[in-house]
Amino acid sequence: MLNPKTAKHSPGATGLTKHSQEHGQWVVISVRCARDSAEAVRERLLQISGGRGTWEEETGDCVLIRAYASLDRDWVSTVARLADQLAAVRKILGDVLIGAPVAQVITDEDWAEAWKAHYEPVVVGRVVVKPSWCGLPEDVPAEAVVVELDPQMAFGTGTHATTQLALLAIQEVLRPGDRVADVGTGTGILAIAAALLGAQVVYATDNDPLAVAAARQNAARNGVQAVMRVEEAEYLDGVPGGLDLVVANISPVAIAELSQPAAEHLRAGGYFVCTGFTKASEREVRDALEAEGFVEVARRVEEQWVCLSLLKP
Repeated sequence: MLNPKTAKHSPGATGLTKHSQEHGQWVVISVRCARDSAEAVRERLLQISGGRGTWEEETGDCVLIRAYASLDRDWVSTVARLADQLAAVRKILGDVLIGAPVAQVITDEDWAEAWKAHYEPVVVGRVVVKPSWCGLPEDVPAEAVVVELDPQMAFGTGTHATTQLALLAIQEVLRPGDRVADVGTGTGILAIAAALLGAQVVYATDNDPLAVAAARQNAARNGVQAVMRVEEAEYLDGVPGGLDLVVANISPVAIAELSQPAAEHLRAGGYFVCTGFTKASEREVRDALEAEGFVEVARRVEEQWVCLSLLKP
């Protein structure tokens, strides 16, 4: 079973929330691969998960990537199609390790108990992300704000490098009274943190209705529902302009597509914080951002993951 202490969440649309009560089981599809092929494997698994995200665990020189898909009568065919796709990728990339996909059925209860056994609070600068059943760690800064979550079947718990990089970047550029948008909000961590750090209003959007439901629940749990406006939407659809900050922890392709709407919605002097991509995809992201006139003010890297803070002149 997955250990959230050592695993890493790879963002797509970031919300994998608890499935409807009519389905109490999930299919966990795992692929072991070399680091050089992880980007290609991750992309295929994101498609299977419906964009809900993947989990990664480094094992020696390899990476174990998992995707979670709802259990339905076609899941065996889905795994077979994935095997064919990975075989095609293996031919393109040459002599590189890409293992066969392995599927395992788990229940909601299995997942919930795994979280409670292994998930602990995460301290990121002045932000603490903690599960509802844990107390605060001893090393919490006096001025810290606390984001409390009950993950259940949810991705987006603060354990992944991209979430932590984004949290650090937000703390650096956000000012009290700012108008903020969090695109691909997932469980709402970044949006809730922005609200607790003093944002006047936070527009949180996601194209996954399950993520939207989870983000609304977590906003209420943290008492920021009056500030945080959660909507099911593509990118910044329906969000008013004149924003001070746009933050996005999504895929590199999605960031490239978001660059123009972000530029249009930000006021002059506003910031765009984006992450969810690796060094291998950084060039395509930069090309899109530079085309919109963004100016880099900070770059953070943890392992292969990159977070950029950019200014709209």
